[in-house]
Amino acid sequence: MTTLSDEALPTHQREVQRLLGRCLLRLQQYERGIKAIVAHHQFAGPADELEEIRAARVEDSARKTLGMLVGDLLGSYVTPNEIGDTSKDLPDCPAEPVAVSFRMGLSLSDTDYARTKNELRTRLETL
Repeated sequence: MTTLSDEALPTHQREVQRLLGRCLLRLQQYERGIKAIVAHHQFAGPADELEEIRAARVEDSARKTLGMLVGDLLGSYVTPNEIGDTSKDLPDCPAEPVAVSFRMGLSLSDTDYARTKNELRTRLETL
């Protein structure tokens, strides 16, 4: 085992602290990005209530942990290759007054979806 001189130790400590800080900042950036996607990728409701619906989704995602967000992301935004009607995932909207529904997502092949899901879960477990 090698020992560090008294002068080199603070330099190495600062470098470790700098790298750890960068990792934490990157994790926070990922978390903020996932929160934004989960909160805004789909919504539905009467046109005059859309702002309240959006605010409620933002508030709901703000309270979730990174693991919970990844679960939501994989269940609703990132999906296995789906063809057909996806409106079953949206709440029912009355015909009157004017109702709006919006959904955006990422569809992966079954193999890519399974690999992505496994990699995300594995990485979250190692945190």
